[in-house]
Amino acid sequence: MLMAGELGLRFDEQFRWCFAADDFEWQHRKAAGTGLVRGLTIEHGPSRQPTGERAEYAEEDRQRFVAKWGGPPTR
Repeated sequence: MLMAGELGLRFDEQFRWCFAADDFEWQHRKAAGTGLVRGLTIEHGPSRQPTGERAEYAEEDRQRFVAKWGGPPTR
């Protein structure tokens, strides 16, 4: 992730885990836009569903994201 430091944006502390990076990207989209670097792909290792406390945090963060931005992030 590359960000424009002069924007003064910070991670929103209401997100404990799962949607923190999505929210940070959306802050940048709103403030100045975002871009993609051609030829790069993002890979996230094997997909596993969170369990226990992490599953609870993920659901709470999802609800907070939807309340803040009006919908879930698109992938």
